[in-house]
Amino acid sequence: MTKTERQFVKVEKGEKVEIIAIEPFQHNSPEYKCCCNAIHFKKGAAIIGILTIIAALITITLSAIWNYWWPIIPAIIFLGTAVFILYAHKSEKQNFYLPYSIITGILILTAFLFVILSIVLIIFIPTWSQDFVQNVRSREYADEQQKHDATRVFYTWLIIALLIFILIGSWFVWVVYKAFMYMRDMHLARHPYKFLYTNGIKDGLEHTQNSGMSGPPQHHHTNGTNVEKY
Repeated sequence: MTKTERQFVKVEKGEKVEIIAIEPFQHNSPEYKCCCNAIHFKKGAAIIGILTIIAALITITLSAIWNYWWPIIPAIIFLGTAVFILYAHKSEKQNFYLPYSIITGILILTAFLFVILSIVLIIFIPTWSQDFVQNVRSREYADEQQKHDATRVFYTWLIIALLIFILIGSWFVWVVYKAFMYMRDMHLARHPYKFLYTNGIKDGLEHTQNSGMSGPPQHHHTNGTNVEKY
């Protein structure tokens, strides 16, 4: 178990006594779990990475079969970010969680803008949007009313699909980000001096010591009293 020691001094009967409080890092704390505390964020992020890899490979394969090449580039991007998630899980380097969260966050914002645009197109039905739907569906319509109805139906289904993506994507981003925060807290507990200096945090370092996991116990002598450091 990772242990972080906080060393401080108190005055007892006119003499300074060194006190070392050992605080264990709670890997399985509820704040690091999701799905009603059933799944750890680190494991959840790894599952998301695997699901993303499967979805990306299916997208690439189907796009090649159906000769739709435009989805391949975003699928390759998501494939790379998912690999980064699994690498972060294995190497415990939390920064590799961030590409997935950032890119997915941008896509969620873009999807939200498309939802607004689709609502506008359903209301006003401009000519170019009707032509776009007709080209996508590769159909000719007998009159303008059929064309209008088909356009409204198309953008209604598009809004539903985008909202589903926004909901699922937001939850995925939240889980991956919480896995990032868990790993960040874990590194802080393991190596407080190194972590705080690396992140430019200097205040309070004199009150924090890292206990380490190996080596024999160290003894501190304060007024003839042995204090063990584990």
